[in-house]
Amino acid sequence: VIGKTTVVYAVANDLGYDVIEMNASDARTESEIKKKLGESISSTNLMAFMKSPEEMKRRRRKKIIFIDEVDGISGRSDRGGLSTLLDMLKKTKIPIIMASNFYNSKFRTLYNNTNKIKCNGLKKPSIMNLLKRIVREEDLEIDSKTIEIIADNSCGDLRSAINDLQAIAQGHLDLQEGNIEEFDMHRDVQEKMYSFIKTMFQTKTVKGAKNVVDSADIDYNLLHQVVYSNLENFVTDSLDMTNALMNIAQADVIMGRIRKQMDFSTLPYYFDLISGGVVLSVDYPNLFGYKKFKFHRFLGGRSKFMDDPLADEIQEEFLISKRDILLDILPYMKDLIESYPRSEKRKFTEELAEEFGLTDRELNKYL
Repeated sequence: VIGKTTVVYAVANDLGYDVIEMNASDARTESEIKKKLGESISSTNLMAFMKSPEEMKRRRRKKIIFIDEVDGISGRSDRGGLSTLLDMLKKTKIPIIMASNFYNSKFRTLYNNTNKIKCNGLKKPSIMNLLKRIVREEDLEIDSKTIEIIADNSCGDLRSAINDLQAIAQGHLDLQEGNIEEFDMHRDVQEKMYSFIKTMFQTKTVKGAKNVVDSADIDYNLLHQVVYSNLENFVTDSLDMTNALMNIAQADVIMGRIRKQMDFSTLPYYFDLISGGVVLSVDYPNLFGYKKFKFHRFLGGRSKFMDDPLADEIQEEFLISKRDILLDILPYMKDLIESYPRSEKRKFTEELAEEFGLTDRELNKYL
């Protein structure tokens, strides 16, 4: 889900409010929520005293309480957490905004006492219009076709689109070579994830690893893929690898049950296993030297693939789910193509695409 936190801070800025932020995944019980909220309010007031006289007036500004990842509260094991939030909604005069990633029927009472706003990625025309305005105001020589390709590859993320536009404007890509579609439009996402995975393996505790995951703000589905794909970069000992894979497998089982049963009470345990469980199972992480981050480009276009008619054609051949095609078949195809010498790669790609009634251009769209 794109833009939840951004929306909160934008609204607060327009209304002249200060934001008191907390993460429900870190504070899930009644006592934890009250303690965390109290610390946040105290910290906000303390910072106000440290500002210049002109900014001292901010102490009298109104507040917005922002509670992120509210779906991290399970209700049963996190005793009192949900009821505390309901009491806050009924009693406090301070506006409260809560963000969640999934709908959970266990939170029906909470939903009934709130107004719901769904944050979606920006539509392609909106991103194109904003990019065109930047091009016009900055007097850049970038044509409409280039802007359209950037918007297509942004997956609704304006920040990613702007970063790609900046890279092109600064000459990191020679447009005359006609290779813009081969440009990695998800560079900023990869850099963020590379930093995340390295920092996670540098931590020594479950809490530390979970804090790294929280700060990275990576989609649940991608989190599992990122950790698994890059494990061999940081784990060289065979016993460490076995233990790490066992934690990843257990995390995968939990996430499978969550998707099937729509029961998010075990979500905290998923995060424990995929972060702290993996980190603590590795006694000798390899943190030195250059690490080539592994992240298949097609993952960035995940939602587009699911809705693409081309996915239906591939699905007819394999008779499995699109998700399995995305996570298993396409990575295998990519590795198979990469195994060929450069002189033969184009021909093999064309032959492989022809097997599915596709062009090599269509197949490369998700590889």
